[in-house]
Amino acid sequence: MRDHEAMLAAFAAQLARRGLGEHQIAELLDHLHCSIEQRIDAGDSPVVATRAAIAAVGDVADVTREYQKEGLMHPLQKLLGIAFVFLVFVVALNLQGAHMTVLVSEVAVIPLLMITGVTLGGLVASFGVQRTARMFSVSVLGRRASLDEAPLLLQVCLRGQRLAWTGCVLMVTTSAMHICSVLDNPAMIGPAIAWTLIGVVYAALIADLGFGSAERWITLQAA
Repeated sequence: MRDHEAMLAAFAAQLARRGLGEHQIAELLDHLHCSIEQRIDAGDSPVVATRAAIAAVGDVADVTREYQKEGLMHPLQKLLGIAFVFLVFVVALNLQGAHMTVLVSEVAVIPLLMITGVTLGGLVASFGVQRTARMFSVSVLGRRASLDEAPLLLQVCLRGQRLAWTGCVLMVTTSAMHICSVLDNPAMIGPAIAWTLIGVVYAALIADLGFGSAERWITLQAA
């Protein structure tokens, strides 16, 4: 291996040891190669050009910090975003004269159990317990995902979105069947309609706020 290629390989190895992903390292190396070619065209030798290009990039620790600052999110930031959504729900329901407890009341337990059961059960059936748990650990807890692993974890997220809406469809269908069976008892119709509407809310939260956000987080973790 020529001297300037060895210098680039050593620089890439330092970045990898500090936790940068393959995609980030490849991006930096592309930048370095362009800078090296420009310096060689200006008359520098390959070794001098490589040394100057690496020095222009900056200290390895500083470069790593900048990439991680841009790409990674602390789990508390994720929880803060989700908490903001629920805060908006509280305010909106209070303005309508309702209360947040409507989403966690006894009536809401049935659609929540059905949608989460269909979603988690479908994920385990499709990908297994380990892969499903890995998706949650990478997206929520911020564990690192390799570039080879990320596409499969993104498939888990997409599958989770579809399953959440599938659970919603099943919830609406069973609620409609229940309403048809109790038409002679108007007191039972109200709760059945409530199950349907709350089920749609839960499906939207789980599919888009949950798995949609997880898809974005996994993309950042693997970048």
